[in-house]
Amino acid sequence: MEVRVAGLDKDGLPKAANWTLIAEAGDGPSIPAVAATIVCKRLAAGSIATGARSCLAEFSLEEIDEATSHLSVKTFGETDIAPCLFQQAMGDDFAAMPGPVRNLHTVFDRHVWSGTARVSRGQSTFGNLLCRLIGFPPEAGSVPVAVTIERHADKEFWSRNFGGKTFRSVLSLRDDQGKGHVCERFGPLKFDIDLTHDGTRLCFPVARGRFLGCPLPKWILPESEAFEFEENGRFNFDVRISLPGIGMLVRYQGWLEIGTS
Repeated sequence: MEVRVAGLDKDGLPKAANWTLIAEAGDGPSIPAVAATIVCKRLAAGSIATGARSCLAEFSLEEIDEATSHLSVKTFGETDIAPCLFQQAMGDDFAAMPGPVRNLHTVFDRHVWSGTARVSRGQSTFGNLLCRLIGFPPEAGSVPVAVTIERHADKEFWSRNFGGKTFRSVLSLRDDQGKGHVCERFGPLKFDIDLTHDGTRLCFPVARGRFLGCPLPKWILPESEAFEFEENGRFNFDVRISLPGIGMLVRYQGWLEIGTS
């Protein structure tokens, strides 16, 4: 059995802890009764307060060790203080971001956020074709949004669902490991992003792009005006993507709150 807890420590920094129990020699079926054994012992001794409440912290790990001392059981724990992707990219600036923005980017395993957005499209036929190829959502005055972020090793997999229309990307640190430098990949397209924080907003300007590994010239490099910020205590986003000579491809703006997976 493994129990994993992840969140922010007392200093507001990402932290994860694992506790593992291994039962051998056929003693596995005895494990579910360990908690009852400890509680019954405490009830007999009169050391548990009366009244209904959460069962959290009713006994200690030391009591578990004592209750399983006659079983073939081993337990061990470990703490992982490896920072999440955006904390690695931004360094000390990560802690300075508004709480909702910092919370969305504190990803240990899987986050699901939901909210509402407004989507605008440009007027170019070619631009709208590009939007369809990438998977950007169609124009909508108000549409429900669900954003799922999953962390696997040193990468984050983002899935954005706008009213049933989903487009995905993969974020990772840039090879140069410089501060504020991340990559975002949309299928065969990969973009270098120089993250900046201006005190109230997290900005995502595109610095360079590649298609199937080949550098994109400046004249076809998308321009990104993408911002994340706090408003009314919620995470807000405003993303406008344009192409030189064509103008705006798509703009989506709205808010998100933490949901359930």
